[in-house]
Amino acid sequence: MQPFANLRDGGSQLADHLAAQYAMGAATLVPIMPNGVPVALGIVDSLRSRTLDRIPIEPLEVIPDKDGISIEAIPQLHGDPLIVVDDGVETGTAALAAGRALRGALQAQPAGTSPILLLAVPVCPHQALPELLGVFDAVVAVHRPLARRSLSWHYVDLDLVDDAGARELLRQAPWD
Repeated sequence: MQPFANLRDGGSQLADHLAAQYAMGAATLVPIMPNGVPVALGIVDSLRSRTLDRIPIEPLEVIPDKDGISIEAIPQLHGDPLIVVDDGVETGTAALAAGRALRGALQAQPAGTSPILLLAVPVCPHQALPELLGVFDAVVAVHRPLARRSLSWHYVDLDLVDDAGARELLRQAPWD
């Protein structure tokens, strides 16, 4: 039995874990494009009704290249906690690249202003946690299986989106 109906449901379930573990007074969601966007919107849908009127979303493009992975552009850093969001972790490659890029940008901030950096994913295998916790302050996951499996195993409908679809979802998001 898969625990998540789709990516947005994964985000909705993830919101419950974020709210239970952290005071969500202010935070910026940083979804990894493209599939982190529906998960982030599921978080927003769930948290808006409980805690916050507006949750900023700053998407992050993680792009495979000949040298591995590169980050397209670092979002604006406002001093609020940064929550990197993705559809889940298989190997952790994209999350690690995003985390390292953001950690580097945060270390360039004036002393005493470096916010917390979290990774929030519906599923993260135990095997991936040690390396992820070397980059992120914490990893929040709904499910932490012992072994790695394909993300499709965890979703009834792994409704992947492309970059254009993710940008359209962000454009249509009800911000007010």
